[in-house]
Amino acid sequence: MERALDVASSGTAGTVLIGAESGAGKSRLISEFAAKTRDRALVLIGGCVEVSAAALPYAPITALLRKLVRSPGAGEAYLAEFDLMARVAGLRLRDRWGGWNGELYTASSWRHVSVYERAS
Repeated sequence: MERALDVASSGTAGTVLIGAESGAGKSRLISEFAAKTRDRALVLIGGCVEVSAAALPYAPITALLRKLVRSPGAGEAYLAEFDLMARVAGLRLRDRWGGWNGELYTASSWRHVSVYERAS
């Protein structure tokens, strides 16, 4: 996990999946890592998700995004969720307004319009 955090700090995205038998200490390992790196990163800790043919294919991702939205500063995090999903889809943010008339978007804006374009 330390190596993945170092790689992410350099600007390269990655994912760490931890799996083991029930009771092996996965939750404790992750909780201790999150506490240790609190000043360097926001570590989102999910719970068990059903990973079967019947489960939604993006269930682990949506569970983490929901947790992020509920965290402090969630208004900005909500927009970060849109920006992240757009980036995953090969788009980048071109502009963001505080309303349909092109109002300036600020941290106190209660609505927004985000315009994305294909990333080159």
